[in-house]
Amino acid sequence: NYSQCFRELVAVTRRQQKHRPYTGDARTAYRKSKLNMMLQKMEKQFLFGERYVDNATGDTPTTATRGITNFITQTAAAGGNFTESWFGRNVLKNVFNYGSDEKIAFCSDLGVQLISEWGINRLRGAEADEERLGLKGLKAYESAHGRLLIKRHRLLRNTTPNGYVVIVDPNHFRLAVMEPLHLETDLEYGNQHKKVDEWVADCGPDFDVAKAHYLVTGATG
Repeated sequence: NYSQCFRELVAVTRRQQKHRPYTGDARTAYRKSKLNMMLQKMEKQFLFGERYVDNATGDTPTTATRGITNFITQTAAAGGNFTESWFGRNVLKNVFNYGSDEKIAFCSDLGVQLISEWGINRLRGAEADEERLGLKGLKAYESAHGRLLIKRHRLLRNTTPNGYVVIVDPNHFRLAVMEPLHLETDLEYGNQHKKVDEWVADCGPDFDVAKAHYLVTGATG
């Protein structure tokens, strides 16, 4: 995979600096707002991004990182067959043949609802101190194949990925960081009277065993 340079400019005019929004200092508020926008762009790229390189710039090519859904080789289109027995035979049996005995399933709202309808006794709260990939509040689905931690993902709400369940093996995933996320302050911005900062990060996800992950698409019921 390639790493990708993510950048988000924070420009505040002198007039904006004179105002006092309810969130506090204008420059601080804009920094927080732009950081949230950048983190969402990064997360979306890590999910759906296409790997890309443009060598037109010579020694400094422009690259885009590939997301998990374009890396996974094991997939299944569920349609209206997203039942517990179908899930066990077609998904769990295959995904737990590779990698760890515990994985995380990032689900759309519909995916979470369908899994919940299998029986609330099948979903148990993970231990209070458990955390995987920085995530808390996970529900555990226990099966003879392995343990699946369920997490609703806000970026899977859109129409196209609404029936998605993205299963990730945390032991076969890492974030390769070329340049950690940081804020560069007081940058030059031509002759305009602005205070300019920029959020910068250069990174990309690395998945070392494709078959340790799984993608379910098109689940409707």
